[in-house]
Amino acid sequence: MSSNSESLDTFDAIILGTGLSESILAAALSRVGYSVLHLDRNTYYGELESTHSLNGLLNYTENHAERLSPPHTTLSLDGDQLSISLPVNSAPSITNLSYVTYNITDEERSLYLRGIRERDASITKSSASPEVSSTVESEANSGTDNSQSLNSTVELEGDKEVEKTTADAELAHKDETKLNPVLQTCISLDQEHGVCEEHKLAYLTKKSNKFILDLTPKLLFSRSEMIELLITSDVARYCEFRSVSQILTLRNHKDIEMVPCSRADIFSTKSLSMIEKRILMKVLTLCMNYEEKKSEFEAFLDKPFVEFLKFHKLTPSLMGYILDAIAMVSPAASLLQGLERTQLFLKSIGRYGPTPFLWPLYGGEINQAFCRMSAVFGGTYILNRTVSDIIISKHTSQVTHIVCNEGKEIKCKWLIVNADYTRNILSGAEQVAPSRQISRAIVVTSGSLRNTDGREETVLLSIPALDGASPPVTAIELGSSACVCPKDESNLRVVHLTTLSKGAAEDDLHEYVDLLFTRNEEENKPRMLLACYFNMPDYSEGGRLSPLHPTNLYITPGPDANINPDNSVLEAKRIFQELCPGAEFIPRPPNPEDIIYCDEQSKAQSPGESFAEEVSVNSATDQSAKEEDGQSQSDGSNNEYSSSTAQSDVVSHVTNQSDTCLESANQSPDDITKD
Repeated sequence: MSSNSESLDTFDAIILGTGLSESILAAALSRVGYSVLHLDRNTYYGELESTHSLNGLLNYTENHAERLSPPHTTLSLDGDQLSISLPVNSAPSITNLSYVTYNITDEERSLYLRGIRERDASITKSSASPEVSSTVESEANSGTDNSQSLNSTVELEGDKEVEKTTADAELAHKDETKLNPVLQTCISLDQEHGVCEEHKLAYLTKKSNKFILDLTPKLLFSRSEMIELLITSDVARYCEFRSVSQILTLRNHKDIEMVPCSRADIFSTKSLSMIEKRILMKVLTLCMNYEEKKSEFEAFLDKPFVEFLKFHKLTPSLMGYILDAIAMVSPAASLLQGLERTQLFLKSIGRYGPTPFLWPLYGGEINQAFCRMSAVFGGTYILNRTVSDIIISKHTSQVTHIVCNEGKEIKCKWLIVNADYTRNILSGAEQVAPSRQISRAIVVTSGSLRNTDGREETVLLSIPALDGASPPVTAIELGSSACVCPKDESNLRVVHLTTLSKGAAEDDLHEYVDLLFTRNEEENKPRMLLACYFNMPDYSEGGRLSPLHPTNLYITPGPDANINPDNSVLEAKRIFQELCPGAEFIPRPPNPEDIIYCDEQSKAQSPGESFAEEVSVNSATDQSAKEEDGQSQSDGSNNEYSSSTAQSDVVSHVTNQSDTCLESANQSPDDITKD
């Protein structure tokens, strides 16, 4: 391990990419005393899980056009060292990016986007300088809350640049007709088409910085691995959430209906007969009690989940509710997979709201929250920095160091790499590449999918495949209260659509967009103002460089098509336990009042030992807290489907539909297990 006397070019762990898994690992390793260098090739956090403004998304392919198709990685042998040369100028793997706008032809759209790019060229060029952070060991030793320290160390110069960029952008918008004649032509097209002021493209791009658009939007189950980690690590203090108010499904490819989640919802819905309601209650209760009634499932253990549902005589509409909206699995899913997903859904109901889901405000803040914890405990962050070579010892089959693009060599004990960095690394005749792709669409609309009588709702919509054979589509509708679009009288919404790819994203999703939205104001649907389509890789299985895989090189998974990010948490935990067997995974930071400052002798100990001394003061308190949490989960019966109750640690960071803090996490509907 490193000490204060060691050179700054030696770290215990070097992490490439600031995706969710990498950010969690950075926090975990820094928290137990290891030195961490966290690099990202971009000027922003998140990799494929990043967020962008509207103009940033419109300009994505233009800014990354040359970087999206890098040459293949090469392998070379130099004496006792094997060098893997990475493409220096690479970018996240976003492909097939295209745009569709209301009433504007492809030629007009091309003119408009060219105008936007020319207008913003001088602005974006000034923000391309690297942002460098320094370690903040003094804050870690004092145990103080340094949520502001990370911003000051990582992005001290960046804040000034953002202010300048915003000011320049506003000035450009005030006089945009003089700056760009092409844009003036496109603005006149808006007037010819009779579009109201708030829905014009010029208005939307002027409000660009008010949009926070996720490349990979995620919802969190209230009892998911991610929520439990946020609570136990106290990273939740850096995050804010909003509970999802409704879960909808599309029936008969035309009718949007609410999915009954609670016992009260099931018996109050008018879309189901009384017999269907009783069957649905019986099946959900049976799924919830699988561990106690395994004998009733033995005949289906080697069969798909849908066979179990058919055996209990569920109607097609009921099977649609369970497969598409509750379990969210394909008809080919196994019984155990379907039961696991159904149980997670049911256990999460009532913990922080009427539905199982929470939406994290401000998009990629969860990634940055874990990066903040890493920086507080000594992590070093450098953005806009690429790695040109990974050097592997021929004798030990381990990574010895990396070479940055400016030629600087940095040694490490472990190298952790985002899977997207390895997409062009060759292993013999094979290329490491994801086996699946994800199709995404981000749609800006002028209204809600469902009439809410003026209330703004955060909605999850599950859409069965229109052709009966393709993967289902998940849609998430968000408004200004979710901090993704401007708050004004224009009633704007942002809708994220996600599915597994069969081809290009626009080919996969345009039928669903046309089904849900209209391009004019004549139909009784929300108006589609702008739709952005793109494909991205599904890195849910991570990757390996076998047979050349070094023993100290770990490849973390990227985003997948699931709406919850638990896979990233589990993979980060697995890698951490392999690196630090027996160590606690991101323990709660000690209170400043309880810290014992080490003397000179203890400072000479290894970081793990000295840190254990620091944390020992709180061990009894932490153990007591865990026992209380465990007791609360085993004694209560506030959840509708199980006997577990909610912890209240993260409640102050969750807002309900009235934008007020939830007073208690222990309020939940009736127990569904009652007759």
